[in-house]
Amino acid sequence: MRSLKDPLWVVSSKDEGERLQAFLKGKLESNASGKRIKGLIDAYGCRVNGRVELFASYRLRAGDRVQIDKEKLGPKERSCLVKILYEDEDLYVVDKPSGISSELSSFQKALQQDSLFLVHRLDKETSGVMLLAKNAFMQKLLEVLFKKRKLQKVYHALVEGRVSTRVFTVENKLGKRCVYEGQALWGELDQGLVALTHFEVIQEKNHHALVHCEPVTGRTHQIRVHLAGQKLPILGDYHYHRETPFAYKASRVLLHAYSLTLQHPKTHKRLSIQSPYPQDFNKALLDLFS
Repeated sequence: MRSLKDPLWVVSSKDEGERLQAFLKGKLESNASGKRIKGLIDAYGCRVNGRVELFASYRLRAGDRVQIDKEKLGPKERSCLVKILYEDEDLYVVDKPSGISSELSSFQKALQQDSLFLVHRLDKETSGVMLLAKNAFMQKLLEVLFKKRKLQKVYHALVEGRVSTRVFTVENKLGKRCVYEGQALWGELDQGLVALTHFEVIQEKNHHALVHCEPVTGRTHQIRVHLAGQKLPILGDYHYHRETPFAYKASRVLLHAYSLTLQHPKTHKRLSIQSPYPQDFNKALLDLFS
């Protein structure tokens, strides 16, 4: 619940048509940079007319009520604490925190190593297991494993909705449906790429569930789109669930890359690595199921 001390402004006629980020920059203290304001919006810290607004470029209308959670107006530089889950001379398996982008520079800084190569990405808000190569040769070998679907990835998601069956599979074709306020929305398209995910409900209570997700393919936002399409949107995923508010207020999309299993392309050793739930995910579990 928002505090009564959280700033709230009513958009005047002279501010009509202004973008949300620019409007907030004009209302907040002088040291609130555009980067900090964008971070506030990305962290679900801004509401327009009571609804979370994730688009910094959203154009305001006269009479709109804009409120922020000022506690989410964080410091200029976000700490990047990346835990190493496995390491050898060719690769890292790391535990990516929610809130940092899958950018090479983020991991180079956190691991204090310049020679790193991205193999795959996780959404900014997704936490959990991520694979990095230490050299270009290993990067190519790992990319082949991804292409041939020789890696098993498991995600856990906390969702809202009524579960009709405990085990189900979604297969369709996904593509970019549109761009809204500068951000892509993905969904089912006849001309899209095949997307296949297996799901199993681990636990459920009061229209909420913990779901085990195994994506066979790796399309953008695949798990998020598939669950939203089953009327089981992931808690905190306002990108694909904008119509009605969630009953449980999550501070980010509660999707966690739980495990990664592969045969090491060089040593042929079988690696199966898990990431423990982060604090916010554990708190949501306790709130929903205890």
